[in-house]
Amino acid sequence: MPRSGHKHEERRHGAERIRVSSLERVLLEASSKEADQSAVNIGGLFLFDGTPPVLEDLRRLLTGQAGQAPVLGYKLSSGATHWERDPAFQAGRHVQELQARPGTDVLAAAQQAVAQPFDRGRPMWRLVLIHGYSATEYALCYCAHHAYQDGLAIEGTIQALFGAGTLPEPAGNELSAKVRPWNWPAPRKLGFPLAPTFDWSVTRRPLTGQRKVLSFDLDQAALQDITRATGASRNQVCLATLAGALSDWTPGDWATPTRRARRGPHIGMPLNLRSAESSACLGNQFGMMRLPLPCHRPCPVDQLTDVMRRTGARQLQRQREIHASFQRLPGFVVRPMARRSTHPRYLTMGVSTVRTDRITVAGTEVRAIFALPPLLPGHHMMIVLFQYGDQVTPTLIFDGAIGDADRLERLWQRSLIRLRDALDTKGSLGR
Repeated sequence: MPRSGHKHEERRHGAERIRVSSLERVLLEASSKEADQSAVNIGGLFLFDGTPPVLEDLRRLLTGQAGQAPVLGYKLSSGATHWERDPAFQAGRHVQELQARPGTDVLAAAQQAVAQPFDRGRPMWRLVLIHGYSATEYALCYCAHHAYQDGLAIEGTIQALFGAGTLPEPAGNELSAKVRPWNWPAPRKLGFPLAPTFDWSVTRRPLTGQRKVLSFDLDQAALQDITRATGASRNQVCLATLAGALSDWTPGDWATPTRRARRGPHIGMPLNLRSAESSACLGNQFGMMRLPLPCHRPCPVDQLTDVMRRTGARQLQRQREIHASFQRLPGFVVRPMARRSTHPRYLTMGVSTVRTDRITVAGTEVRAIFALPPLLPGHHMMIVLFQYGDQVTPTLIFDGAIGDADRLERLWQRSLIRLRDALDTKGSLGR
């Protein structure tokens, strides 16, 4: 995420009060109405080798570095209409500790840290030191309310805290340019769901309300072979092979493709709507592109071709412009649009991608990173593809109703190899 430079120095002082956007208001309302008020919390988990730091040392480090990310000192106003500076802000108060039992799954411990609700009278973020689960490893978990920050804002904040960059002071709307009214596309191209998505058999299972987490690394060598041979991005390859994995997971759903099966299942792919210049990383400024996965196509090369056609640079930029315009609409319009766009009848799951550079905290490099996304109300699963260095790590948050979710790791890896082999057979890999 871009950081501030000399040409952005005039923005350094920012604005004292920044209006809460319509989308942020929807997210705040959603967490207020849910029995689990942490339903829209998000986080990132950072793993380190070695022994954990002393909690007070970590607090001192954050206190000294907080000026690099002024966003950390902003809170909701009393009427929840604006973001404003917290006069009582102390970064160290947001640093907590979770000592887990030996052998505890660190992802489960991190999910516990993310699940704690936030005090809306203070900045809605925290950093949790997790240790005790291993004698040779510890973790830091950064958590935030999804109205306070989205995933890309968290990535930018962490880079500013522990890297060389500095975020500018928040200064209001950072959305990219809106679309000219006479240049709007046809309604069917807006990404707003006009018809239900495919009725996938997995999403018919009754929800249990119990969240589980699964994470694994994709085959890096296969990813590199495919991207070099096709010019596809790693994200496009991941989406195409996810389609193949879902097809293998429930083959009966695609055996005789209906018209609706050929249109889905639909995933929601978040789009960064911030301007290309500098971001203060406050608030939630993303749109969600609705993308049908080509699970019905038996050929893995055809699956990749379909995904590349729908997610080219021009298509993504067009969707960013449209969704930036949506964000400027009043709340009474955004609220029903958001409710329909994320309803499980129209959206099978969210699939997000986050990329970050190497991160070092107090001289120790982060070994691995996992994203901890929210599970939308009524949904069975959410996936985040975290790209750290050359490695791509999917993290799945899913309801306990999906008892066989662990199968997806094997099926996804197999789908990746099958695509590479299909390209090799065609001579596309140049071997």
